[in-house]
Amino acid sequence: MSRTLTILFPLGAALITACDSGGDAARSPAVDGAANTEYRSARASQNDAAVPERADTSLPPAAANRRYVGTWAETVSGCASAAWTFQARHLETADGTSCDFDDVVDAPGGYDVQATCIGGKGADSGTLTLRFAESAQALLVDSDMVSSVGLIHCPAD
Repeated sequence: MSRTLTILFPLGAALITACDSGGDAARSPAVDGAANTEYRSARASQNDAAVPERADTSLPPAAANRRYVGTWAETVSGCASAAWTFQARHLETADGTSCDFDDVVDAPGGYDVQATCIGGKGADSGTLTLRFAESAQALLVDSDMVSSVGLIHCPAD
Protein backbone atom coordinates (compact mmCIF):
# COMPACT_ATOMS: atom_id res chain seq x y z
CA MET A 1 0.00 0.00 0.00
CA SER A 2 2.76 2.48 0.84
CA ARG A 3 4.50 1.76 -2.45
CA THR A 4 1.24 2.48 -4.34
CA LEU A 5 0.80 5.81 -2.49
CA THR A 6 4.39 6.74 -3.23
CA ILE A 7 3.83 6.24 -6.96
CA LEU A 8 0.32 7.73 -7.14
CA PHE A 9 0.98 10.83 -5.04
CA PRO A 10 3.65 12.34 -7.35
CA LEU A 11 1.62 11.30 -10.39
CA GLY A 12 -1.57 12.92 -8.99
CA ALA A 13 0.32 16.09 -8.03
CA ALA A 14 1.78 16.31 -11.53
CA LEU A 15 -1.66 15.87 -13.12
CA ILE A 16 -3.23 18.52 -10.87
CA THR A 17 -0.39 20.96 -11.63
CA ALA A 18 -0.67 20.27 -15.36
CA CYS A 19 -4.44 20.76 -15.30
CA ASP A 20 -4.21 23.97 -13.27
CA SER A 21 -1.48 25.64 -15.30
CA GLY A 22 -2.56 24.13 -18.61
CA GLY A 23 -6.18 24.93 -17.89
CA ASP A 24 -5.43 28.57 -17.06
CA ALA A 25 -2.99 28.92 -19.89
CA ALA A 26 -5.36 27.29 -22.32
CA ARG A 27 -8.41 29.22 -21.05
CA SER A 28 -6.88 32.61 -20.47
CA PRO A 29 -6.08 33.70 -24.05
CA ALA A 30 -9.47 32.54 -25.33
CA VAL A 31 -11.39 34.19 -22.50
CA ASP A 32 -9.22 37.31 -22.53
CA GLY A 33 -9.30 37.40 -26.32
CA ALA A 34 -13.11 37.18 -26.38
CA ALA A 35 -13.43 39.81 -23.66
CA ASN A 36 -10.97 42.12 -25.40
CA THR A 37 -12.67 41.63 -28.76
CA GLU A 38 -16.06 42.42 -27.20
CA TYR A 39 -14.59 45.48 -25.43
CA ARG A 40 -12.91 46.74 -28.60
CA SER A 41 -16.13 46.21 -30.56
CA ALA A 42 -18.18 48.13 -27.98
CA ARG A 43 -15.62 50.95 -27.91
CA ALA A 44 -15.56 51.10 -31.71
CA SER A 45 -19.36 51.40 -31.78
CA GLN A 46 -19.22 54.24 -29.25
CA ASN A 47 -16.44 55.95 -31.14
CA ASP A 48 -18.24 55.58 -34.48
CA ALA A 49 -21.19 57.45 -33.04
CA ALA A 50 -19.02 60.13 -31.46
CA VAL A 51 -16.39 60.63 -34.13
CA PRO A 52 -17.65 61.64 -37.54
CA GLU A 53 -16.09 60.59 -40.81
CA ARG A 54 -13.77 63.52 -41.38
CA ALA A 55 -14.04 63.66 -45.19
CA ASP A 56 -17.80 64.21 -45.12
CA THR A 57 -18.06 66.46 -42.07
CA SER A 58 -15.16 68.85 -42.42
CA LEU A 59 -15.69 72.43 -41.35
CA PRO A 60 -16.55 75.11 -43.87
CA PRO A 61 -13.44 77.10 -44.93
CA ALA A 62 -12.16 79.59 -42.36
CA ALA A 63 -12.44 82.38 -44.93
CA ALA A 64 -16.15 81.68 -45.54
CA ASN A 65 -18.52 84.53 -44.78
CA ARG A 66 -20.74 83.45 -41.87
CA ARG A 67 -18.95 80.13 -41.59
CA TYR A 68 -21.60 78.77 -39.22
CA VAL A 69 -24.35 78.81 -41.89
CA GLY A 70 -25.53 75.30 -42.68
CA THR A 71 -26.77 72.12 -41.04
CA TRP A 72 -25.00 70.82 -37.93
CA ALA A 73 -25.59 67.91 -35.54
CA GLU A 74 -23.99 66.10 -32.61
CA THR A 75 -23.40 62.96 -34.72
CA VAL A 76 -23.51 62.00 -38.39
CA SER A 77 -26.75 60.08 -37.78
CA GLY A 78 -28.16 63.18 -36.08
CA CYS A 79 -27.87 65.04 -39.37
CA ALA A 80 -31.01 63.25 -40.54
CA SER A 81 -33.03 63.44 -37.34
CA ALA A 82 -31.59 65.93 -34.83
CA ALA A 83 -29.96 68.72 -36.79
CA TRP A 84 -29.42 72.37 -35.96
CA THR A 85 -29.99 74.71 -38.91
CA PHE A 86 -28.04 77.95 -38.95
CA GLN A 87 -28.92 80.74 -41.35
CA ALA A 88 -27.08 84.06 -41.48
CA ARG A 89 -29.56 85.64 -39.01
CA HIS A 90 -31.52 82.69 -37.61
CA LEU A 91 -31.09 79.36 -35.80
CA GLU A 92 -33.39 76.36 -35.33
CA THR A 93 -32.06 73.83 -32.80
CA ALA A 94 -32.76 70.10 -32.68
CA ASP A 95 -35.04 70.59 -29.66
CA GLY A 96 -37.16 73.23 -31.39
CA THR A 97 -35.64 76.38 -29.94
CA SER A 98 -35.71 79.23 -32.46
CA CYS A 99 -33.28 82.17 -32.33
CA ASP A 100 -33.23 85.41 -34.29
CA PHE A 101 -29.80 87.03 -34.55
CA ASP A 102 -29.78 90.73 -33.68
CA ASP A 103 -26.04 91.20 -34.21
CA VAL A 104 -23.21 88.91 -35.35
CA VAL A 105 -19.68 89.97 -34.41
CA ASP A 106 -16.48 88.27 -35.59
CA ALA A 107 -14.51 86.99 -32.60
CA PRO A 108 -11.25 85.04 -32.28
CA GLY A 109 -12.06 81.50 -33.47
CA GLY A 110 -15.68 82.22 -34.38
CA TYR A 111 -18.52 84.60 -33.64
CA ASP A 112 -20.37 86.26 -30.78
CA VAL A 113 -24.04 86.47 -31.64
CA GLN A 114 -26.54 88.69 -29.85
CA ALA A 115 -29.81 86.82 -30.20
CA THR A 116 -33.35 86.44 -28.98
CA CYS A 117 -34.39 82.81 -28.56
CA ILE A 118 -37.79 81.25 -27.99
CA GLY A 119 -37.93 77.72 -26.66
CA GLY A 120 -38.97 75.58 -23.73
CA LYS A 121 -37.96 78.33 -21.27
CA GLY A 122 -39.91 81.03 -23.13
CA ALA A 123 -38.24 84.05 -24.74
CA ASP A 124 -34.72 85.04 -23.71
CA SER A 125 -32.10 87.42 -25.06
CA GLY A 126 -28.37 87.04 -24.72
CA THR A 127 -25.16 85.95 -26.40
CA LEU A 128 -24.53 82.78 -28.37
CA THR A 129 -20.82 82.04 -28.45
CA LEU A 130 -19.87 80.12 -31.60
CA ARG A 131 -16.30 78.79 -31.79
CA PHE A 132 -14.69 76.45 -34.27
CA ALA A 133 -12.57 73.62 -32.89
CA GLU A 134 -10.34 73.03 -35.91
CA SER A 135 -8.64 69.87 -34.60
CA ALA A 136 -11.98 68.29 -33.65
CA GLN A 137 -13.69 69.57 -36.82
CA ALA A 138 -16.54 70.89 -34.67
CA LEU A 139 -18.57 74.01 -33.94
CA LEU A 140 -18.84 74.68 -30.21
CA VAL A 141 -22.01 76.49 -29.13
CA ASP A 142 -22.15 78.02 -25.67
CA SER A 143 -25.06 79.96 -24.23
CA ASP A 144 -27.59 80.03 -21.43
CA MET A 145 -30.36 80.25 -24.04
CA VAL A 146 -29.67 76.98 -25.88
CA SER A 147 -27.90 73.75 -24.98
CA SER A 148 -24.13 74.13 -24.89
CA VAL A 149 -22.93 71.55 -27.37
CA GLY A 150 -20.28 70.51 -29.88
CA LEU A 151 -21.64 70.04 -33.40
CA ILE A 152 -20.25 68.57 -36.59
CA HIS A 153 -21.00 69.96 -40.03
CA CYS A 154 -23.48 67.71 -41.80
CA PRO A 155 -22.53 66.34 -45.20
CA ALA A 156 -24.20 68.08 -48.12
CA ASP A 157 -27.15 66.17 -49.55
